[in-house]
Amino acid sequence: METGVAGLVWGAIGFAATAAVGYLSPYIISGLQQSVRPVIKGIVKGGLIMEATYSDMVSEVQAELTRSSSS
Repeated sequence: METGVAGLVWGAIGFAATAAVGYLSPYIISGLQQSVRPVIKGIVKGGLIMEATYSDMVSEVQAELTRSSSS
């Protein structure tokens, strides 16, 4: 920990940085939320489509196996 003028300068810099982050964070977080939301929506939608496709494929394979084993 510095004392004297150097400590005052570093303290002022630290305070200014903290104040700037506190002031700007709502704008940064809001902007990130608006830009990340479509990406997350796309990932979830893609996952649901893949799950439905694999579910259909598994059903078809099960039906085929049932038909071939009963023959």
